[in-house]
This record gives sequence, structure tokens and C-alpha cells, in this order.
Amino acid sequence: MKIKKILCPIEIERESEILISSSLFLAKSLKAKLYLLNVVEKIETPLVKILGYEEKVEKFLKEEGEKREKEMNNKIEELKKEKIEVEGKIRYGKASAQIIEFAEEIKPDLIIMGTQTTYGIESYFIGSTTWRVIESKKFPVLTTRVKIEKKPEVILVPVDLSPISFQAVSYANIMKEIFDSKIYFLHVLVILESMAKWEAAEKMEEEIKKKIGQEKKISGEIIIEKSPDAASGILKACKDIKADMIIMTTHGRGGIEKALFGSIAERIIRESEVPVLSLPPLT
Repeated sequence: MKIKKILCPIEIERESEILISSSLFLAKSLKAKLYLLNVVEKIETPLVKILGYEEKVEKFLKEEGEKREKEMNNKIEELKKEKIEVEGKIRYGKASAQIIEFAEEIKPDLIIMGTQTTYGIESYFIGSTTWRVIESKKFPVLTTRVKIEKKPEVILVPVDLSPISFQAVSYANIMKEIFDSKIYFLHVLVILESMAKWEAAEKMEEEIKKKIGQEKKISGEIIIEKSPDAASGILKACKDIKADMIIMTTHGRGGIEKALFGSIAERIIRESEVPVLSLPPLT
């Protein structure tokens, strides 16, 4: 498995330096082609039609699209100086829908997007758009609130004993090969699940070690974290080991609860101080 195509949706009208710089670093490091995408949001409300503003709206969208096309071309020329293969695209419609549709066309190996805090607390739009793309469970999505400008030396991979959670191991393996990263596998024992599991930590660690050996040939240290909830356990472990990245599947069970995709995943993505790579379950 190799990462050959990276898609980076950007907001040209906002400052997207964090995403563009991060995408550039990854594209150069992985020798991948970079696709930049900007979506001009269409104004689709009954009020526009009732007030007869359809022509004005279409004119505005056309002018806005042309303006962004020029800005996109300028950005592409800048990036080409970095000796990477890069392509830009402007599309019209609902941001999340257009990102997913474009991704289905080019089939990227990775999508990199921002969180609410990438642009500031007031930017809810990019957060909700990002979440819808992750929620589609079609592509690996790397979310970041910080500029990625160095290799991830330490990677945290939350796992339980379900086959789905171990799908993250393949991507961890890629990072290990390319960046020589150290991998930590984390299993969270949620206190409320069963007090008996407090005494089962040692046995669980042995089971996870055995499972990792069966699934993928990759060396890594095992961490057993006891926590009232899975998200808190993952975030705490991330800080304790000073991880540079979290790689997780968007569905699991057991120590990471039935749905690492729901509120748990959203909280991790929102609160993590390091990039989070969310992987869709393989079908």
C-alpha cells in the first residue's frame, strides 16, 4: 500500500496556510501528487427564487468562481516550484458533497482537512464539512489544527481485538517505513465496562501482542490505559507518550467502545493537539 494521491480541500477566501503547507510536506515526503480543491458554495434557498434573485446569484457565483480560479492558478504555480506534481480544481455546490464527489473521481489515498480550530473558533463551516467527509466512511481523512512540517516520530494506534480496529496497522506500517516512526498500540480499558477488566490488563496486553503479530508484521509497544471513557484514555495516552499523530479506524468495539466513529471520534478529532488520521472500515 502506497500513498500516491493526496486531496486537500482549501478555502481560498480564508487563510489556508496550515493545510497547504502540511499537504506540501506530505506530498514531498511521500512523493505523491497533490490535488487542491475549492468549492464555491451555491445559495440554494426558496427565498432566492421568490425574490427573483436567481440571475444575481448566478452572476455572483460566476464572478466568484473566476476570481478563485485565478487565485488557485497562482497557488498552483507557487507549489510547482517545490518540485511536486500538483493540480487545482474549482467546483460549485455543497462543500462536503463536492469534496466526496471529487474524491470519488480521483480516488485519493489521503484527504487532508482542517478542524474548527484550524481557522479559529468562529469557523464552524470547515469543522462540519470535515466531519461529513469523515462520516461518509469512504476515504482516509487526516485532520489537523497545526502545521505538519516534520516527520511523525511517534504514532499512537488505538486498537481492540476486533479485525476492524487493526486495519489502522497497515497505515501505521506505511508511516513506519517512510518516516521511521515509533508505533504505540493502545488499548483502553473503560472502567464502566467491567471492574474485572482492571485485573485483566496483563492478560489483555498479551492477547493484543499476539493479535498484532498475527495481523501485521510490525513492531510496536503496547499501552494499556485505564480510563472512565475511551476518548479521554486515548487523548491522555497521546500526551503521555508525546505522540505526533493518531491513526484510528472509524469503527471498533470493546475498549474503544462500539462506535469509535460517533461522539468519541469527533471528540478526539476536535481536542487532539496532533494530527488524527481517520480510516474507513474496509468492506
